[in-house]
Amino acid sequence: MSIKNISAIGPSGNTKPIPIYHAIPPTGDAIIKVTIDTDSGEIDVTDLIFTATFNMGVTSTIGDFIIEFIDTDKTNYNKISLFDDVYVYSDYGTEATTKRHRFKIEDMKYTENFNVVVSGRGIGMLLAEKSIIYRSLTNGALTSKNKSTILQEIIEQNFSEITDFSQIEEDTTQLEKNYSEIPFFDIVEELCGNTKYFYLDKDLVPHYFTKGSEVNTTEAISESNLVTISNNSSNAEEIYTKVRVYGQSESGIPILSTHSVGTTNTGGLNKEYIVNNSSITTQEQADEYAESVATELENYSRIGDLVVLVLPSLSPGESLFVGLPDYDLSPAHYNIKEFAINIDNNGDFPFTTSFTIESKKLSSPNIIKDMIQTQTGSMENKNPYDLDYSRVITFETDIGTHSGTEINEERLKVSGESTGTWISPIYTLDNNISAIYVKWDGELLGGDYQSTSSQLWVSTNGGTTWKSLLFTGEGTIPTGKDLKIKVVLNTSTAKVKRIGVYFKY
Repeated sequence: MSIKNISAIGPSGNTKPIPIYHAIPPTGDAIIKVTIDTDSGEIDVTDLIFTATFNMGVTSTIGDFIIEFIDTDKTNYNKISLFDDVYVYSDYGTEATTKRHRFKIEDMKYTENFNVVVSGRGIGMLLAEKSIIYRSLTNGALTSKNKSTILQEIIEQNFSEITDFSQIEEDTTQLEKNYSEIPFFDIVEELCGNTKYFYLDKDLVPHYFTKGSEVNTTEAISESNLVTISNNSSNAEEIYTKVRVYGQSESGIPILSTHSVGTTNTGGLNKEYIVNNSSITTQEQADEYAESVATELENYSRIGDLVVLVLPSLSPGESLFVGLPDYDLSPAHYNIKEFAINIDNNGDFPFTTSFTIESKKLSSPNIIKDMIQTQTGSMENKNPYDLDYSRVITFETDIGTHSGTEINEERLKVSGESTGTWISPIYTLDNNISAIYVKWDGELLGGDYQSTSSQLWVSTNGGTTWKSLLFTGEGTIPTGKDLKIKVVLNTSTAKVKRIGVYFKY
């Protein structure tokens, strides 16, 4: 990096260096080769291509491709089969010999003008078709484990063809996980959060690494290789002020957590983001996930959609130097979440790379499984009073204080008597509760008369004062943050399976 010195403005006249960046181009021309690996061998179709696009990316960006090439007598078409591998080779020099990217053919056709069109997805599709059942167990007990350990164990248990884990960076963040039929890439999004990237490479090696840690020192963007810049803005579409997470739900009693970051970045506008994630099975997981997503969606993202002369050595998730000050992109390394290699043998630029700096506008068509999908789909109103947090009580283990009750077969029930009372432990919350709603699920909790109906009581001052919330669930309560629940079972057949306490501060 060169510098030049100028005198500072002001009486000191001190000389200060101003950095000057100069992108030094690699030696040789950029060369691309595209092959299709068939049962008859690897076919080089590079010189036959009219147009082609290969999209790649990280985390939930599986990638896709489409190629159209001439084949007047169906010589190559008759050799190609669905699920054949397509490889992209690229280098600087006279020949492309380095295999960089891999795709699978999922659609093929022969057109009336004697062309073959094949399309499909990136090799990450092998992971996309699997729903995961996983528990972070140690000696049979559910425990917290490193994020990287959880990821590796999930892959080992579900994808036997993947054996090399050398590119999974150690992540010592501890989580306790219990996934039940959760799509693999939903789990990847959760584990990556806003700090990590993930992708599966051409050799079936999974990569999991910190954003910005993988820097491409060969490629750079400057005026000399820029083709077009179609968008350059600070984008606020993905800023939200509150994230509400609904976790596992049973009998209409879900786990709930909310994290608010305020409206400073939205000029006072409230924007709420809803996440439905059934893999969240504890309150701690819901709290952590809500905070993580809120942090990710708190600030605006830098948008930059560029097309440049092809960058042969660029890999998914790498940080790339971009120096385009005339376009308000100050010289710096930017994270490249997704990019595409484009071939147009009839255009002015046969080989180009198009990419987006970090993120895209929500209105832009793209191939990623957008996180916004967690908000879609109809569901019952699980939170009719717009509350923010939950404390879900289940009876897998013996908890609380009994008087004529017991916990058996994951139910709270009367023990050898006609009636009984159970009082929960104290749950100390972060602040005083301002509103509350309680739901419960079980068997024969309601009778024909008040005396035969089981009762549900709530205290927010550790049991000093109790408030009856029989059936209606809602009501005003004394000020406090020491939550306690009391259940009165007035028949020998009544059983409680699950209690959900929903509240806000």
